[in-house]
Amino acid sequence: MGVIEHSVVLRMLTRQPAIFRLSLRWAHSESLWTPSSQRVGALARKGKMCQVFDRWGVLHTLTELRIEACQVIQVKTTETDGYNALQIGTGNMKLKRVTKPMFYHFEKSDVWPKAHLREFRVSSDALLPAGTEILARHFVPGQFVDVAGVSKGKGYAGAMKRWGFDGQPASHGNSKTHRAIGSSGSSQDPGRVWPGKKMAGHMGVQRRTVLNLQIHMIDCIANSVFVKGCVPGAFDSVIEIRDAYLKRIDSSSKIVPPFPTYFPVPGDENVKLLEIEPPATNPLGHLGVELSQQRWDDWKEWYLYGQPRVVVENDGAEEP
Repeated sequence: MGVIEHSVVLRMLTRQPAIFRLSLRWAHSESLWTPSSQRVGALARKGKMCQVFDRWGVLHTLTELRIEACQVIQVKTTETDGYNALQIGTGNMKLKRVTKPMFYHFEKSDVWPKAHLREFRVSSDALLPAGTEILARHFVPGQFVDVAGVSKGKGYAGAMKRWGFDGQPASHGNSKTHRAIGSSGSSQDPGRVWPGKKMAGHMGVQRRTVLNLQIHMIDCIANSVFVKGCVPGAFDSVIEIRDAYLKRIDSSSKIVPPFPTYFPVPGDENVKLLEIEPPATNPLGHLGVELSQQRWDDWKEWYLYGQPRVVVENDGAEEP
C-alpha cells in the first residue's frame, strides 16, 4: 500500500456514520416515484435457506440475503461521466490489503475501504451522496426484486450433466460410449466443428440472474432480506439485489418502497421484523388450518429471540 499519511488513517478510523452526515436536502427528499424512476440496488451476502409457515399453514421456502456495510462509494452524473450511476461497495477490508490508489478512492468519499464494488444505473432523481448507507429497509415486504450472482462451480462436466443430453443406448451393441456425445461435426463439408457446439467442458461459475423473486420478510435487527425461492451462488457469496425490471414501480403501485432510499427516523429502532401481509382468505381451502394469533406471535418471538415467551398462568409474568 505504501506510505500513507497518519492524519488520513486517523480520519478513516474516527469517522462518523455517513447516515448522520447527510444534508437536509437529501435526508428529507420529497421525490416521488415516476414511470422512469430507477433506484440503486444493494449488495448482500447469501445466507442459508429456511422454511416458514404463514398463519394459514402455507409453507414458504426463503433465502436469506444479509446486507453488511453497504455504502455509496462514487456518484456518476451525465455532466461528469455521461450517464447517471452509483458505485456501491460492501465488506470492510483491512487497510494493509488496500492499494494506495484504491485507498484514496475510498478516502475521497470518506468511507472505509470495501472488498466488493458494483455499479448500478439510476435515474437522475434517484442519485444519492457518497457515503450513504443502503439498509435492508431499502426494500419492503411484498416487493419483487431481481437477484444476480455467480453460480456454483461444478468443475469439468460431461455433456449429459452440462447440457442435459440423453446419452447413447445402454445396450444393443454399444461399446463403452454410453455417456459420449457421439459425432460432433460433418464430413468433408464443412470439415470442422461449428463454434458454440455443446460439448463437455467447465460448468458453473457464470453470472446468473433470477427475475421476480418476492420479498417475504425483512429482519431489521440483522439487516437481512428474505426472498422466496432460490438464489444463484454459493453460501456467503456476493449477491446483487435490484428492483424487478418486469414489475415496474410507480406512485400508483400498491407496494411502494422508499425513494430514493430508506433513511432512519426516530422510532424505527423499535421495529424488529417486517413481514408480508398474509392473504385474507385461506389459500388451501378446507385443507388449511388458521393459526391463532398467539401461535403466530410465538413464532415471531422464536425467530427473534430463539424461543417463544412463556407466560406463567399464576401471575401472568413473562419468562424468557
